[in-house]
Amino acid sequence: MSDLFDDLLSLGLLAQLVERCTSIAEEDFATSLESIILVPEPLIVTGDLNIPVNDTDDPNACEFLDLRVPLGLKQHAKGSTHEGGHTLDLVITREDDDIIKSAVVIDRFISHHASALCPLNSVKPLAVVKEISHRQVKAIDLDALPADLRDSDLCTTKFTDVDEMASCYNSTLQATLDKHATLKTKTVVNRKRLPLFKSQMKAALRVRRKAESIWRESKSADDLSVFKAKKNHATFIMNQARCEYYTTHIQQSSCNQRKLFQTTKALLCDAKDVSFPSGNPDPDYLLDCRSKGKMLVKSENPPRLEIGRKKGYMRIIKELWDDSGFGNLDLSSDN
Repeated sequence: MSDLFDDLLSLGLLAQLVERCTSIAEEDFATSLESIILVPEPLIVTGDLNIPVNDTDDPNACEFLDLRVPLGLKQHAKGSTHEGGHTLDLVITREDDDIIKSAVVIDRFISHHASALCPLNSVKPLAVVKEISHRQVKAIDLDALPADLRDSDLCTTKFTDVDEMASCYNSTLQATLDKHATLKTKTVVNRKRLPLFKSQMKAALRVRRKAESIWRESKSADDLSVFKAKKNHATFIMNQARCEYYTTHIQQSSCNQRKLFQTTKALLCDAKDVSFPSGNPDPDYLLDCRSKGKMLVKSENPPRLEIGRKKGYMRIIKELWDDSGFGNLDLSSDN
């Protein structure tokens, strides 16, 4: 990734967008998902989509899984991520993106949802290293400093030349300061921080990490309860900081229409360059199939399966592809 922090921000917005899309019509969700995959950066969509993809009898799950095939997407989470036994928390990437390093592991149930863990093949940006000089001024002996100044040439010598006196003044003060507060140099790493990151958020994260370390060492139920409370508090602080930051950012841009457009475009992760999934023979034909699929779904007599249920939006698109001679791509509407 070009910039780890910008990518993380984009991933969070993508996850929120997908969660909102699950509550609207299927064709609208497909349209939103198609716009998301056009971003040129490596794509990963995560979050609780509230769709039991492990239930093959659930029509919503089947229709949702049909979306991934023409769009070139892959779902990595396997196993139960909800205490009810369903797979609701998903990890979705492009099939040709090598961003997931190894299989997704379903970890502990911190709440009624389990955490899904997986290492990513992301390149952390190189940190800027610089050297700074400092003196421990507060450690100066206030009794010894005046005594050294009184015994110095500056106070014991009578000068007749102004330039000589000025030179002695500078050298005496420099030597005395170096004696009592030595100039030290250290190398520091200038790490980039999100503009919304504040001291209150840093303190909440520190308390959360400490509570987690205590719980993982003791394995106590009481320590687990404390960790959950600290985790929820840290999440609340972070969400509150995000809300305040973006609200203020948009309000400050309200008087400048151009700046407001750029701000909203950045928040919605609009793609600068179009990047279609690999394997599609003609990107324009995919858009044409989408239009035809919408017309068929909204028609008075929509295509139906043998059992009488209406065919899904993406299933119709697959059939259009097969009828047009693209069946050799082995596209499937199954999971």
